[in-house]
Amino acid sequence: MNVLVINGSPKGEQSNTLRLTNAFLEGVCDSQKDCLPAIERLDIAKMDINPCLGCFSCWKTTPGQCCIRDDMQAVLEKLLWADLTIWSFPLYYFSLPGKLKTVIDRQLPLSLPFMESDTENGGHPPRYDMSGKKILLISTCGFYTPKSNYDSVTAQFDKICGKGNYTTLFCGEGELFRVPELSNRTDEYLAVVQQAGQEYASLTFTKQMAALYNPTAYRGTDIILDMDYTDIGKRYRIILGKAESRVVEQFHKKPTTVIHTPFSVWQSIAAGEIEGSAALMKHLYSVEGDFDFMLKWDEYFNQHQKADIVKDKPTPNGKTDMRYVLIPWIVFWIAANIHAFWGSMISIFVCCLLPLLFYKTKKTVYDVISGALVSIFSILLLINLPAVIVTPLSYFAFGIMWSLSACLKIPLSAEYSMNDYGGESALQNPMFIKTNRILTAAWGILYLITPVWTYFIMCTDAGSYIGIINSILPAIMGIFTVWFQKWYPKKIARGSRK
Repeated sequence: MNVLVINGSPKGEQSNTLRLTNAFLEGVCDSQKDCLPAIERLDIAKMDINPCLGCFSCWKTTPGQCCIRDDMQAVLEKLLWADLTIWSFPLYYFSLPGKLKTVIDRQLPLSLPFMESDTENGGHPPRYDMSGKKILLISTCGFYTPKSNYDSVTAQFDKICGKGNYTTLFCGEGELFRVPELSNRTDEYLAVVQQAGQEYASLTFTKQMAALYNPTAYRGTDIILDMDYTDIGKRYRIILGKAESRVVEQFHKKPTTVIHTPFSVWQSIAAGEIEGSAALMKHLYSVEGDFDFMLKWDEYFNQHQKADIVKDKPTPNGKTDMRYVLIPWIVFWIAANIHAFWGSMISIFVCCLLPLLFYKTKKTVYDVISGALVSIFSILLLINLPAVIVTPLSYFAFGIMWSLSACLKIPLSAEYSMNDYGGESALQNPMFIKTNRILTAAWGILYLITPVWTYFIMCTDAGSYIGIINSILPAIMGIFTVWFQKWYPKKIARGSRK
């Protein structure tokens, strides 16, 4: 973040207001220890800035460039550079110091010459994109209260910035900062201002994050996300609605999800210095409430980045589909054990038919392996190899496929469940991969031991129903899988809370 301080006090370094400004900046820096802002200060009293001539050369002759050659050009460049501009000044006769008002007058090159028809007073639109910039007014006055004494100042900035588009920090009895005997009291006040700097930085950051919300991810119910910054003791609420997001500081309703995190950690995650899921696995932050929202984070935020991915890297083959892995095996285990010949023929036919469907589905290596293995086992039955041997071997082969994939970088279940968690981006999530690795290993173990009871059952009169019998335990396992996919990440997230 680039911070520009415009010191409008004629007293320069001795300014009472500047003491407040410096305390505020200390708070901002304290909240961003891992990513310190770039801060520059302009002492207006020491600069060569002449009054505006009202010639409109910056509109007609040299658009965007003032005809007066003085230090104002440097001020304009810094205003464009800054993400946050702090106007630091004392109150002079219910308004701004004269030279600071001159600086405001000389900002005309930053505006375009035509007027906006959709505003109440027909203001001039900015020449440059100023939408992401923040403005803060910090000022002291000699009155015992700032109330009503800054009306002309706020009226002016309401016109320049728009109501609600800037923040104020006004302090009465400013001369008390010069009294050494009152240092204990004034230091307490400065400590409050420093805390305000921390809060301002965290609130601004939270609003910037909320601005990335993608309304197309809305699923019919507002999501209430609380950001609990544990290191600075602040908590903000982001409400993700149908059309927009908003940040509030006071709330009572129960949140959907709460993220307990040091502010510095979440800043690093936002800057891409730390991967969010990896930070969670390292217990750098914790999550309380609905964890499914976290797994689908990229659907709700960073919509511009996501749009670029869709545009630059189209996926003509669509999503993966686990049915194409399971269908050949299910058909073989049921049909071939009811009638060896016709069941095997049906299984081979299904294996030949499925590849025709891949024109709209992304094919995986497991789809290919499944089709090949089922065809081989079907052929073994057609050449009269005993079903009591072939069928248990098929279960064992299925278990081997699952077990081996659990040792690979991307386990089998992750290839298919990623569709529900942001697509291929989920494969970069260590928590998602670990969850699926455990599930894949569990499925592999199940099918590695299935051949044992399969062999003994097939030696009985119930052998022809083995496919149906063996579908009961996988159905239970499927219920467990759905539960585990939600429970395990939430367990890690809640267990890491500090």
